[in-house]
Amino acid sequence: MEQERLTFRDRQWIEFGAALGWSCRQIGRHVRRNHSVVVRELNRNSDHFGYEADRAQHYATRREAGKSQLKLGKDPRLKEWVVERLQEDWSPEQIAGRLRHHPPKELRDRQVCHETIYQFVYNSEGQWLDLWRCLRRRHQMRRPVRTRQTRPTLIPERTSIHLRPEAVNDRTILGHWESDTVEGRRGRPGGLSVQVERLSRFTLMTLLGSKRAEETADALVRTVERLPQGTVRSVTFDNGPEGAKHTVLQGEYGIPTYFTDPYCSWQKGTVENMNGFIRQYFPKRFDPTTTTDDQVRRAEDRLNHRPRKCLTYQTPAEVFATLSGALAS
Repeated sequence: MEQERLTFRDRQWIEFGAALGWSCRQIGRHVRRNHSVVVRELNRNSDHFGYEADRAQHYATRREAGKSQLKLGKDPRLKEWVVERLQEDWSPEQIAGRLRHHPPKELRDRQVCHETIYQFVYNSEGQWLDLWRCLRRRHQMRRPVRTRQTRPTLIPERTSIHLRPEAVNDRTILGHWESDTVEGRRGRPGGLSVQVERLSRFTLMTLLGSKRAEETADALVRTVERLPQGTVRSVTFDNGPEGAKHTVLQGEYGIPTYFTDPYCSWQKGTVENMNGFIRQYFPKRFDPTTTTDDQVRRAEDRLNHRPRKCLTYQTPAEVFATLSGALAS
């Protein structure tokens, strides 16, 4: 959290200490600031007469007044419109785009970028209005962007998703699946092994007792054996260690497997989207050790019999049954 600015009383102490020849560390202890703050204050607000608290306070006040306000602070009408849109759960990017392409009449000559809106959300006024609660992620403090270093994968016989046939990407053929693991409460073993068919969105889940690759491979085998022959043509994984035994599918069933690029789980977006639906029944705090197979089956049944907009409001079970029946005939 940002430290409070120096007060006039702090500056009086700095003037007093500097006059007595104290070091910056000694002065810093008296004003309860790091010595670097004192060094910066003396360098910034001293002149050829030396350092005086009155002049230093005047310089600091003048600099503060001269700082440019955020664009929204200068335009009350624009600010009001942006705040209203935030309170309607629009994202800053949606607000900026709407204003640019379809502005209301009274704001036709205005523009604002999404970064400016984020800055407004997290400045003092935005915090007072609790605007961060309107954002999708609802982080009270803005988080720095962190980059990840790509590490070499330890998965044997790994085939890149870029070598996957185009028919898989087009969702034109039944039988191409995506796999992932849904974890429960931190520190608890196990989770859910989830497989989603890309065309029908038909979903199968298996309760895991641990996150070891061997148990995930067993779950995949049970999934294949639950399904009609010919309805599993490929499986796509991310680079988690639970997929390391994928060669079982290749060796025993002749099913090709593919892997996303490191840290690119969005490349298997079908199962990632389904994980969001699954969290309705198994939230992040769920305990895999107390979850039963019957609970998993009930959730699986609910998911497969829920109409989906992407299927023109058919259910995954209906689409999968129709296509697998046609495949069998």
